Amino acid sequence: MNYLILDSLSKFSDYYGSDYEVEFPTNSGEMMNIKDAAEGVSRRLLAMFVPNEEGVVPMYDGHEKLHEDSHLFFEYFDGDTGKGLGANHQTGWTGLISEIILQLHKK
Repeated sequence: MNYLILDSLSKFSDYYGSDYEVEFPTNSGEMMNIKDAAEGVSRRLLAMFVPNEEGVVPMYDGHEKLHEDSHLFFEYFDGDTGKGLGANHQTGWTGLISEIILQLHKK
């Protein structure tokens, strides 16, 4: 779902251009163009997969065995914390994080 949203934001950005602005994050009062907002969403999504300041990967928080053997992706996540919630042997849609990383590094 996240990848489809990012793909749609990219298409909207191409159509509306850089003059059209949206509030991001919601209720922040900060306005930016759609392309920058999509990049912000991408970075927030990517943050679930990389170690935070404490060295904990948010999606593996509470899953010590998986944290040590961190080549598995979850398919479901807690919307507030990013913690993986189930189906941890998946590489379907979640595997598209690699495409999001590629898009971020093209900039």
